[in-house]
This record gives sequence, structure tokens and C-alpha cells, in this order.
Amino acid sequence: MSDFDKNNFEEIEANCQKMDLKTFFSYYSEKDFEKLELNNLLDIDYEKLEELKCKAKEFIDATSVLIAEKKAENKNTEEEEQLSIFFIKKLEEILENKLNIHRFVNNIEKVNTLSYSNNGIKVNFKKKK
Repeated sequence: MSDFDKNNFEEIEANCQKMDLKTFFSYYSEKDFEKLELNNLLDIDYEKLEELKCKAKEFIDATSVLIAEKKAENKNTEEEEQLSIFFIKKLEEILENKLNIHRFVNNIEKVNTLSYSNNGIKVNFKKKK
């Protein structure tokens, strides 16, 4: 059995769909815009985003209580502190995503394309001239 040379192969990248926003909007009439929802355009579930934000806050609060109780008993709190840091980072990601959504909405006239991939949506803004 012979070995194959990995240098002869390339990694196949995940499919990424680019959509020109101006072209996309040209397919719709003014009436259609009233029905077009931002969550459909950005593939976002706002209810799920809010639910995740609330759950992250609940876990942070619960972990903080547990840390305080363990510290009062002079017990090790390293695991709980790591868990708290994890949920704080997740909450920061959620809040950053919400901020990015607002940036998108407030600057929609400056959007050039949207790139859809398995990792989410990337918004490409027009370059300044």
C-alpha cells in the first residue's frame, strides 16, 4: 500500500453565497419591502437571541451565588469562576451580535454585499471613495 502525498490535495472550503444588496432589493417592489423582515435577511431568530441572553444572565447570577457561598465556607471556587467566565463571554458575544445588527440597520445604505456561509453572515460595506 502506498502513501499519498497530502500536498497534491487542497482543502475544500465551505460554500459561501454572496448576495449584492442592491441587486437583491431590485427584485422587490415597495409593497414587498413592508413584508421583508430583517431577521429573514440576516437569518436571525430574535426570540432565541433574547432567550440565550436571559439564560446566560441567569447562569451568571446562579454561579455568582454559588461562588459567594463556597468562599464563605473557605472552599475552592476555581471551577465555578471558570464557568462564570464562560457565560460572561457568551453574554458578551450575544450583546456584540445585537450591536452589529443595529450597525447593519443604521448603515444599510452603505452595505455592498451579504455573504452567507455555515459560520453565519458577513456584511461587506462599500469602500469609501
